[in-house]
Amino acid sequence: MRVYHFIKLEHGLDSLRDKRLKISLIDKLNDPFELLALKLLGEYDKELDELMEKLKNFISQKYGILCFSLDWNSPLLWAHYAGNHQGICLGFEISERAKPINVTYINKRYNRKLHKIIEENNVEEMRKILSTKHTDWKYEKEIRLFTELAHKYEDKYYYNFSDSEDVVLKEVIIGCRSQTTREEITQKYGSEDINIFKVKASYSDFTMVKDIEF
Repeated sequence: MRVYHFIKLEHGLDSLRDKRLKISLIDKLNDPFELLALKLLGEYDKELDELMEKLKNFISQKYGILCFSLDWNSPLLWAHYAGNHQGICLGFEISERAKPINVTYINKRYNRKLHKIIEENNVEEMRKILSTKHTDWKYEKEIRLFTELAHKYEDKYYYNFSDSEDVVLKEVIIGCRSQTTREEITQKYGSEDINIFKVKASYSDFTMVKDIEF
């Protein structure tokens, strides 16, 4: 599966140099409803609310997320996550062994009983909780990899893809407003064994397309 990770230029060049991705911490993500896809059956159900928070904190302490998209041509993704089109996008081939999860987008929160899910150890229901967001986020077409918080450096956790067979860098896509060059990308990564191209605004659609003159 080919997936794409949008990133600001400075951090992207560091990622290429160090061959690693920063792991997003669950309790620091930009959506406050992360892992809260279940509807609380009572507005003041304090016990259930506390259980939800404990579950979220437990997962957050052990695991982080690598966030990708299925598309590289969304102007919104370039604007929101790649420094207003000044950054880059890293294209990875990920294997099924990495257990990628497609995010599901819904309008209303699931009406499930959390106690029952935990008691029955319902893995499928837990995956839904971990991979469900509101429809407003649908444009991201997000793919997630959950990974253990193991490699820490200066208060941040990283996933090293340098020797990974499950997450392999294949492409580096340069934003339409980026000042970086093909040579700089190659120099930072230390290899020419990746596809490098730049994007521009399409002449006919609201999408980004490959700049064949780059």
